[in-house]
Amino acid sequence: EVHVAPYRYGCDCAVSLTFDDGIQEDYTLIAPHLDRYDLKGTFCINGSFIGDIDSHYAPYMTWDECRSIAQREHEIASHGWSHKNLYEADMGIVLTEIQKNDSAILKEIGYQPKTFFFPFNAYREESLQAAMKNKVACRQRQFALGQRNSNVTWEQITTWLRQQIDGGNWGITMTHGIYTAWDEWQEPWLLWDFFRLLSEKRDSVWTATFADVAMYTQEENAIELKILKGKDQVIITPVCSLDKQVYNLPLTLIFEGNIHSARQGKTTLEIMQNRGKKYIEFDPWGGEIRLK
Repeated sequence: EVHVAPYRYGCDCAVSLTFDDGIQEDYTLIAPHLDRYDLKGTFCINGSFIGDIDSHYAPYMTWDECRSIAQREHEIASHGWSHKNLYEADMGIVLTEIQKNDSAILKEIGYQPKTFFFPFNAYREESLQAAMKNKVACRQRQFALGQRNSNVTWEQITTWLRQQIDGGNWGITMTHGIYTAWDEWQEPWLLWDFFRLLSEKRDSVWTATFADVAMYTQEENAIELKILKGKDQVIITPVCSLDKQVYNLPLTLIFEGNIHSARQGKTTLEIMQNRGKKYIEFDPWGGEIRLK
């Protein structure tokens, strides 16, 4: 028996940690803590504010700091050029905010952002469709991680995480700064403890960037497995209808039975285990898989 896991590595759920506005504390505090626990985060930025270290709202990252985060495999996402409310704006402004920020991120970071986060979480269907062009996802829901406005407690954080695990959900958090910005923390160690908890639960919780989880779940929904069972092997042909230039994340194939080796084309695939489940990571466009 074989099937593609709903989440990578056979995890029960996924969590994406997202950080809004490009606050300099993303670079000085948040990214180092994520790196410490080997977690990947998503940082959405407004190009017009990058480099403004004298802002009354909060100092912003520089482009060099954004590049450093991206080089450590965190995601740089788009938050619009100047944090305008795109629910109220006409489509000319909407397109300018999206396209100008995409161009700035492409120039400075080296890739066009794959995801878009609406300022104030405000959008209408027309602006959502515009933001989705050349993207894999837009953030449309989130769990606020902060204290000045959100008043989050440790009990609320752990209850939320348990709900994601028990429900097999993709949970998305939203954070604005640590000691500055919109929703600063009185007890920032709660956030660091949450990162540590996610690291400890990596067998059951796949903590990944917003773009990676969006790509994986869409690939998993779009994949079809054509299975041919023989006497001593199973031949699986994956067929995916998505654009392989955009959707390029490996999928997790879970199987039961006495499988001794796995190959896809000329590549030997490592047989791994997670909580007793055997799995391999395969390329959705890599052609025929042979399990012996």
